[in-house]
Amino acid sequence: MYDVIIRKSLRHADGSLVLYEDQWKVNHEQHAVNLAGKIARDQGVEWVEIEEIKGRFKARANLGPNGIVHESLESAQRQGRRRRGARKSTRERSAIFWVVLIALVLFGLFILMTSR
Repeated sequence: MYDVIIRKSLRHADGSLVLYEDQWKVNHEQHAVNLAGKIARDQGVEWVEIEEIKGRFKARANLGPNGIVHESLESAQRQGRRRRGARKSTRERSAIFWVVLIALVLFGLFILMTSR
């Protein structure tokens, strides 16, 4: 369980902006993202920010102009994993490209040699 601080902004009909702050407990990072999205959808706030007390992660959700909620997660642990995965994926795609290219060249040579 993580102790988190929830900050949310609500704009009143007269144009004034009110900031609310509350403390909750969440099970994991994705739970914080889901909670931020739910608060943004259900309570009609402009934005929600959920920050873990020790600073391990920060989840955000904001209400777009067309009513769609945009959620995001900032976490050093998650970003590191995502970056490493992207590099590996690029390397794999490059290797597959070269294997396919060599196979096509060999196939073309085979067709050329058998047609003579």
